[in-house]
Amino acid sequence: LAAALPAPPPPGLGSNIWAVSGKRTASGRPLLANDPHLQLDLPGAWYLAALEAPGLAVAGGTMPAMPVVVVGRNPALAWGLTNTGADVQDLFVETVDPADGGRYLTPDGSRPFAVRSETIRVRFGRPETLTVRETRHGPVISDLGDPTGLADGRHVLALAWTAFDDGDVTLTAGFALATARTALEVDRALEAFAGPVQNLVYATARDEIGLRLAGDLPIRRQGDGWMPVPGADGRHDWIGRVPAAGRPRLADPLSGQIVNANNRLVAPGRGDAVLGEWEPALRARRIETLLGDRDGVTAAAFRAMQADQHSTLADDMLPHLLRASRAPAPDLLGALAAWDRVMAADRPEPLAFAAWYDELAAALYADELGPLFAAYRGLRPDFVRLVLEERPVWCDDVATAEIETCAARIALAWTRAVERLAARHGADWRRWRWDAAHRVEMHHEPLSRIPFLGRLFRLVVPRGGDGSSLDVAHYRRESDGTFVTRAGPSYRMVVDLGAPQESGFVAATGQSGHFLSRHWADLTALWATHRYLPMQLAAEAAEHRLVLAPPMQRQP
Repeated sequence: LAAALPAPPPPGLGSNIWAVSGKRTASGRPLLANDPHLQLDLPGAWYLAALEAPGLAVAGGTMPAMPVVVVGRNPALAWGLTNTGADVQDLFVETVDPADGGRYLTPDGSRPFAVRSETIRVRFGRPETLTVRETRHGPVISDLGDPTGLADGRHVLALAWTAFDDGDVTLTAGFALATARTALEVDRALEAFAGPVQNLVYATARDEIGLRLAGDLPIRRQGDGWMPVPGADGRHDWIGRVPAAGRPRLADPLSGQIVNANNRLVAPGRGDAVLGEWEPALRARRIETLLGDRDGVTAAAFRAMQADQHSTLADDMLPHLLRASRAPAPDLLGALAAWDRVMAADRPEPLAFAAWYDELAAALYADELGPLFAAYRGLRPDFVRLVLEERPVWCDDVATAEIETCAARIALAWTRAVERLAARHGADWRRWRWDAAHRVEMHHEPLSRIPFLGRLFRLVVPRGGDGSSLDVAHYRRESDGTFVTRAGPSYRMVVDLGAPQESGFVAATGQSGHFLSRHWADLTALWATHRYLPMQLAAEAAEHRLVLAPPMQRQP
């Protein structure tokens, strides 16, 4: 089954969000910060805009073809989003009726497949006609191919997904949020929000802060949806949606702060309605550490937090290296012991740590995964911590007769890392730099793949940070030993509802999708150096304005 799964998405798809109540801010009104982490492509996902109309003033990040501000603010409300990781898709193995291949089995007997044709028009080519079969659970996806082998002629695979619901009117929630003023109005707006399931954090000028899980969650008759299930007997059918009152929510906590960085919303054993995958709490821990119990918080402090490159991963993992290994390069180990664990672009210690941790992952589980390791290497901090502290059997190399200890694998990973870095960056580790090996790459698909011309459709930005820093920079190690980030903070926003002139936002690329435009990537320099544009509600402050006016009334 693992071999049949598609390649995982690029690491770094997540988000950070936090809000502080007015009791703890310098302005006396709440502050909110949000940075959604998406794939960093050219053109970018975001278009920054302010919208004005009678009764409407809203600014923030919009997306092409979406007529709403996705994350942003109005005069009385700020809101942002992070991904919950909720599981809203199930794969059903449907049994074809042995007596009639045009039907399938249900708890009530045989039922015909619903069949329709879809025509795909191809420019300069013939139209393609696709025949789509559907079951009561959803469309039959195995008709397009079945790498799982579960569709064997007697069975087909159907996909159930909340996004297939005909009654999805999520866009209307975006319109309602644009004019919402209070927590109650936020709740009313989210009644229409079906998907994708998100954590929405809000702050109001009334000094309300809160978190709502927005979106439809299926109620399963039994099971958790992790694996394909039989569709004929009805035991795993969806029997409804989780009501808003049954979804995780938080309002005006005593701490005066709300934090989410894609970490788990509920304690283990209490999240049956929000089954899915969560990010480790590394970034959430750092946000909580920086916020502490500080009072007098400002927008400038929030901007500094979004630029923070402290590695919580290094906090957790570096002690294992310092305890287990003393050679080679003992002076470099000494530097790591004194390191502040900031993944600064111009320092050697981040490069040494990243290379060691990458080699450690290979030393721990490459032998078990074999060819799958290349696709699933990455931070895996919870797994690595569990191995080193509770499950040392993983430290043994299954390809050898002897039993390797975790200390031995840690030392081996260090030796390999130092040798690799010395070969690429020189023997003097003091001259190494993290940004010499770590970069953000933004590509246009597919134009960046054109030989020679492709470089016109790529941006390369040397970077600091890592996957556990608030200035997130998840990376994958390339075959040449470099660390490449393809996803990260595609948009940053800080809103002070008490000092709106201090609010700001920025996107990773530019406002134009045309590579000859001066706005193709003119925001990248601001983004890379953690600077912001003023987040003003008045459209007059914008460089370009689009006015939509009703037609003139004809005089009789």
